[in-house]
Amino acid sequence: MRTIPTLTRSAALAAAILAACGHARATEHIVSSSGQLSIALASAVTGDIITILPSGSPYTQFPGFAFSEKRLTVRGSTGNAADVVLDGAALDRVLMISGAGADGSVIRDVTIQNGRGPATANASGAGIHISNADVAIESCIIRNNHVPATDGNGAGLYATGVSILTVRGTVFEGNTLGAGGDGAGVHLVSCPTAFVDCHFLDNIAEATLTNEDSLGGGAYIDGVGNTTFSRCTFAGNKAEFGGGLLVSVSATVTVDACRLEGNTARYGAGLALTSIAGTASIRNSLIVGNTALVNDCAIRADRPLTVVNCTITGNTATGNYIIGSAAADRRVVVVDNSVIWGNTASGGISPITTTNAPIIRRCLVQTAYTVANGSGFNTVANPMFANAGAGDYRPLAGSPAIDAGDTLLYFGSLADYDGNPRGVDFASAPNTGVAPFGPVIDIGAFEAQNQVSSACYANCDQSTTPPVLNVADFGCFLTKYAAGCP
Repeated sequence: MRTIPTLTRSAALAAAILAACGHARATEHIVSSSGQLSIALASAVTGDIITILPSGSPYTQFPGFAFSEKRLTVRGSTGNAADVVLDGAALDRVLMISGAGADGSVIRDVTIQNGRGPATANASGAGIHISNADVAIESCIIRNNHVPATDGNGAGLYATGVSILTVRGTVFEGNTLGAGGDGAGVHLVSCPTAFVDCHFLDNIAEATLTNEDSLGGGAYIDGVGNTTFSRCTFAGNKAEFGGGLLVSVSATVTVDACRLEGNTARYGAGLALTSIAGTASIRNSLIVGNTALVNDCAIRADRPLTVVNCTITGNTATGNYIIGSAAADRRVVVVDNSVIWGNTASGGISPITTTNAPIIRRCLVQTAYTVANGSGFNTVANPMFANAGAGDYRPLAGSPAIDAGDTLLYFGSLADYDGNPRGVDFASAPNTGVAPFGPVIDIGAFEAQNQVSSACYANCDQSTTPPVLNVADFGCFLTKYAAGCP
């Protein structure tokens, strides 16, 4: 009889203990057809992995794919979402996930497309529908899903009753709703969520934009809870309120290092905040080229809002305000260290509606803002963008935005829109701003960075070839260091 090696015995014992404790080794289900995927979703148990091969794409089933009350990882095999496609064929929702037992499930590296939500009024979800399950969605493409119902919601992603939802590296593109729908790309109901490195592109909550019923073309955040958007892009989205993003009821939202560009709405083309409860902040972000058919081309703020170190430019409105509101009891809006420049309207344009005296401090503005209530130190001056025509809104050397902000007004991580460090002392710029200690922060979404000279090396004077160090190098080094060479 063959002797079992000690290591094998130990491994067997460990496996038995884990199984007894409910931690049996996960099973990987590798599927290459729609039927296999359906079977795997039905037969898998908590902890299992379902790996989907590209050879079976597109994976289509009616009714759509679903799992409930079990934690699964569903992933494409190649790491490229475009290779593995789950397609609703305009027949049904593509994927439904439900139940607290599904907490911790992961959907990764797949495309979810051509889903169709129910036609009944107020129906929700066509691409992914999540209820009462904490799920992570990573590196996916969610596109061309549609909810035809009147007042439908969340064509790309709809989630409700979730404690925490995490969405990373995912594209929401070309999702659409019927008349009066909310959240074409994403609709969340009381679901605290973190979106990181996501793109919301060409999602349409309402195509005609003739009424005031549809909310949130790219995303609609409803209910309670904290939602964050980091390094996200909202571009080409449409809705009657909040073309790019709309936040409603008492949800609290933080937008950091995001780009809101080319969105369209009647009000609040880039971002809209409705209801007076909850708070919102947007920082280090670029709000550019948005179009409001009525007013508030960049932001509509009917609740407390703080705008810090943003660049707001090239937006267009029929009305008068870049940041506005119609709420009689709106709360204070504060805009600090920001560029508001190059926006247009059919009438005279103001940085912000003056009712309730919003505060604007240490900003570069295109028209003077002198309302009291703490406003001040604003400058009417061209920010000197590097190349606005090519979409480069970084400040050129000599820009009045450089080293001109108030560092005490900034909050959040010390990184700008590009991820570069904040509070860099630009060597050739005068310090016209304020800082209790250390360098002064710049105005706007971008922090000017000193350029490292290629001449900063030991043989500084480059007097000999091959390099020979001499006393002249020391004097050369001091000169370059004084000019800002690290």
